[in-house]
Parts: sequence; structure tokens; C-alpha cells
Amino acid sequence: MFRAYRSALVEHLRAAPNIQPSPWDRAFWEEMLSRPRSSRLLYTLSVRCRLAIRNQIASRSLKGVGLEIGAQNVPTRVNEQSARTEYIDRLTAEQTSAQFGIPLETLVKVTHVMDGGSLDSFPSSSRDYLIANHVL
Repeated sequence: MFRAYRSALVEHLRAAPNIQPSPWDRAFWEEMLSRPRSSRLLYTLSVRCRLAIRNQIASRSLKGVGLEIGAQNVPTRVNEQSARTEYIDRLTAEQTSAQFGIPLETLVKVTHVMDGGSLDSFPSSSRDYLIANHVL
């Protein structure tokens, strides 16, 4: 479990060299280390499987131009030859980085700064798909 998380963290840091792990990464490590080993393993497998399944389905199924709300640093992977995603968030990437301590280099470039709760500014049927990521 820790090997998989460490690999993901190393990959994340290679994408943005000279950047310290975010407070969220440190908090995650503290929380995970406090749990029993079996709980840590189950959590890691469930998250990794969920993300892999999400990305696989999106890559195969989504076509055209779509929107993703709240992608931050974990955008859904789509097939770039058949789909193009525009990103919606309530904050710019710079504001998100400053407010939450996420390295700027790992955040997607926000295309539309707005509240994703209302998409009235987009004409009906103007986009082919919608992904809600990090949305409550």
C-alpha cells in the first residue's frame, strides 16, 4: 500500500520538481499511519481501483467537447484524440494552490471560473459530456 502511494507521490513530485508535499499529502500520511495495516490496504486498493475504473470508462466512452467540474489535480483522463475537456472551478488554479497548498504545476488550467452548481451560462446541448469531480 505504501509502495503504491509512494510511487504516486514520486510521480506527482517529478511533474513539479522542487515542491514539498502539500499539507493534504502530509495529513493523509498521518491519518493512514494511524490506521491498522488491513484498513490502510483496503483504502488504497479501493481508491486506486476507483480512479483506474473511472479513467478507463471515460477514455473509452467520452467523445466530443465536455466539461469537468472540480478536477483540481486529479482530472479524469479522456482519450485526447476523440475528446477535449474544459475545466470549471470556483477558483483559478493559482487561487486553489494558494488556498489549499496544492502545487500549482499539478493543477489543471481552469477554463471557466464559476460555481459549477449552475451551468446556465452554457447553451443547452453545447457540450457532449459533464464530469463532476470533487463535487459535494
